[in-house]
Amino acid sequence: MPDAPPHILIVEDEHDLRDLVLEGLELHGFSACGADNVDAAMALLREVDAVVADVNIAGESGLDLCRRMRAARPDLPVLIMSGDADARGPALEEGARTFILKPLHLGQLARTLRKVTSQRE
Repeated sequence: MPDAPPHILIVEDEHDLRDLVLEGLELHGFSACGADNVDAAMALLREVDAVVADVNIAGESGLDLCRRMRAARPDLPVLIMSGDADARGPALEEGARTFILKPLHLGQLARTLRKVTSQRE
């Protein structure tokens, strides 16, 4: 029996973008779920193999989410995305595994997620 695909959490409050990324990741062979706020994301923490979070989530901070998730699960790869390249430094300082500059390229995101989830095995 083949292994289950990595389960990825997308934390993005722009519903259309989140849905597009979820569909794209599933086409790339991932299992994916979404959340539009920090509380919903934290509730899914134990169920996922990696997290991709926007730096701004409905008035909340993706950086705070990253910090909280890494405190609860230090091994969890958290990737932070933003349309602002200046967010790269703060994201990496908070423990993000990598920074993704928007607009997203789904193929590159899938390659990055394969790399970070295979490092956990």
